[in-house]
Amino acid sequence: TMIQEAIKWATGGDTIRVWAGTYTENVVVWKSVNIQGAGPSNTIVVAANTSQPVFGVSANYVNLTGFTITGALNHSAVVLSYANYTRISANNLVGNEHGIMLGFSYNSSISENLISRNTRGGISSLGSSVSVSGNDITGNGDGISLDLSCNSSISGNNITGNKIGINLFLSEDNTISGNNVTGNSGVGIDVSFSSDNLIYDNCFSN
Repeated sequence: TMIQEAIKWATGGDTIRVWAGTYTENVVVWKSVNIQGAGPSNTIVVAANTSQPVFGVSANYVNLTGFTITGALNHSAVVLSYANYTRISANNLVGNEHGIMLGFSYNSSISENLISRNTRGGISSLGSSVSVSGNDITGNGDGISLDLSCNSSISGNNITGNKIGINLFLSEDNTISGNNVTGNSGVGIDVSFSSDNLIYDNCFSN
């Protein structure tokens, strides 16, 4: 059964458990469901259309965990669009144009993911009160970008081998702490037109 078909028949609050295997599809998530793979090494979702996100989320309270998500060469592994209180955790997001893009999505959590080899960026957030923690973000364009963001937290991430480690633009009142930001080819952190951000206990080395 395709993941999309399972979402079609689900109701809000359901948990969809996806068996091990490779699924070739672009999944649209418009219901508040939990989607659990059998672990990134076992459950792989590949974009059927490389110009669309592999998972496009437009509902609140969606949890996505336990997948390798790949193949969106001209888009993103995961897009959150006006999707709040969403959790993306314990996934491998590799080989896309973008890893995760948040568009006007708030109070979401991105944790314990491997985000690697995405040509444009690892995590790009246009939203506030977002928590980004414990991720391994390596070999992307930009590692983490916050645009027009406030009250977000970037903590405990390993951000290495990207072009820019962390990029803040028109953002304020965010906290960046305890990150390892090393070996990025451009700059470790780029802060532009931003104010009142708290940046401490990070390791920066290029």
